[in-house]
Amino acid sequence: MVVHGTSRGRLPVRFPDRTRGYAAATVSLPTGGPSRRAVTVVSVHLGLRASERARHAATVLAGLTRLAGLDDRAVIAGDLNEGPGGTAYAMFAEHHPPVSGNAPTFPALDPRTALDVVFAGPGLRVVESAETVVDEGDLVAGSDHRPVWVDLDLGSD
Repeated sequence: MVVHGTSRGRLPVRFPDRTRGYAAATVSLPTGGPSRRAVTVVSVHLGLRASERARHAATVLAGLTRLAGLDDRAVIAGDLNEGPGGTAYAMFAEHHPPVSGNAPTFPALDPRTALDVVFAGPGLRVVESAETVVDEGDLVAGSDHRPVWVDLDLGSD
């Protein structure tokens, strides 16, 4: 993995809420043939209040723009603390469509709400893959959310 740049930031929340933030990296995969094009990956954890989430999404998108521009080869993923009807969700989806489906992820023990999502720019293609089976006990023990993931074809130059 070749790292071309990184960015991170805190996302302010009202006291006494827990700190939120994001981390981003622009990376590429070395290969024996032509070099792979870079992709920027952003991990987010947004606040609990709708007004905070909208500000958080704006901050994350501004950080993404500084790091890589709002190009078509970026992935934004994480806990939005809101579903498809939310403002932050819509802000991310405007340039990076959701690619992870809408399976419920919260709470882990009995998921009813899809709070966790993966968005990917149109320059990245979802690759069909076999279903991954994870032990139910591990899913519940690992987090208060269920995991969400997709396989993406990063393409080449």
